[in-house]
Order: sequence, then C-alpha cells, then structure tokens
Amino acid sequence: MKANKRIFFICFLFLLSGVTTPIISQTLTPPRFYTGVELNNKNIFFRDDGGYAGFFVGTELFSVSFIAPEIEVKYLTGNIEYEEADVEGIISGQLNHAMPSKSITSGEFDSWTYSITPKLAFGDEDFRFLILPKYSIASTSVRASYHVIDDAREYYSRVEQDEKKERQSYFTFGIGAEGHIFDTDKLSFALTLHYSAWNIRELFDGLNVKGLRGEEGKGAIGIGFRVYFNPFARL
Repeated sequence: MKANKRIFFICFLFLLSGVTTPIISQTLTPPRFYTGVELNNKNIFFRDDGGYAGFFVGTELFSVSFIAPEIEVKYLTGNIEYEEADVEGIISGQLNHAMPSKSITSGEFDSWTYSITPKLAFGDEDFRFLILPKYSIASTSVRASYHVIDDAREYYSRVEQDEKKERQSYFTFGIGAEGHIFDTDKLSFALTLHYSAWNIRELFDGLNVKGLRGEEGKGAIGIGFRVYFNPFARL
C-alpha cells in the first residue's frame, strides 16, 4: 500500500512539472464543485448478486489548459445474498433431521473513500472529453451472517456472524464526457464510464462465515453521473 502511494504521487508530481511549464502563462480558472452518483456492475463484483452504489461530492481545484485535478469524498454501499436449497442443519443449537431446511448467507458493506484525480479534459467550454485516473483510500466495514431456515415452520436462526473494518487503497480509471444542457455557464453535466480495481472481495473472504464464495471477480465496471457547479461563472 505504501509503495502504491509513493508511485502515485511521484507520477502525479512528474505530470504536473512536465506539463505546467509550457502552459504556466495561461489563465488559471477558479475551483468548481460537483456531486453525483455511480452504479457498479454486479456481474464482475459478485457473480450471482451484489453490485454497489456510490454517492459523492468533490472539487475541481483549478483548470489550466487540459489539466483539472480533483479531490473527492465518496460513500459506497452494497450487499450480497446466497441461498442454498434443502440442507439439514443446526436450528437454534439443536440438530434437526426430520425437517429439511435452506441456508442463506448474507452480507453487506459500507465504505468512505477519499480520492485524488489528476483529471485531463480536452475540448472547449461547451463539450469536454475527460480522462479520469483516480487513486483512492477506502475505510470499509463489512458484515456477514449465515442463517438456517426451516421451510415447515418458516423459522430461521442465525448460526454464524462476523464483521471487520479495514483500510485499503486502489486505482480507478475512467473516461467521460462533459457538456452544458441549460443555457448557463454555472451548471454542466458529465457521464462517465470507469473500471475500479477495488478488492472488496478480499474483505469478505476474511470473514469466518459459512457460505461465502471466493471465486467471484475482484473489480467492477461502473457508470457515473455528475453535476458540476461553478459559483464564479456569470448567469
């Protein structure tokens, strides 16, 4: 994790030093603020069920030429549920051989992530193509439970439960397009497509709960929608 941080910041500083020299005389635009949502593909994150959503706010610190770095805070949340058919198990601590049952393993997580993005934007004020390499640090809580459900009595008992909290770092790479919908420079909108290397699966695999599956993918493809607000622009 420390090595990834050093690599990222060295690359970021190299990028800034290399491209800012020839454009230092150009106009530096003031900050803009943005908020948005994202949805991530469950078929890559978890094979059968899951997926996750994010809600975020951030700031484009400045814009000069095609460089527009951003900082961002995001809340992510998601869940999983696996159902297994007709097993005999332990119900409320008692062995039950007479009645068939089903087992359900469920889990959920929530995470706060803090990100820096050396965004590149090409185009003009009406339309810009975006390149979004992002480095994030996530503080994530995961919880999972294993239940045995008796079909005859419609009764279920939680047999196992575990939870943990951990910090991770990961990279995301995205592309997008930004433009104006309304006749004002204060608001613009962007659609993005991204791949996240966030390994949330690793956290669930570390829980001591029966039924968690370890063969699913570790990354996710997602789409996002942003609204940018420029308080310094004229109406």
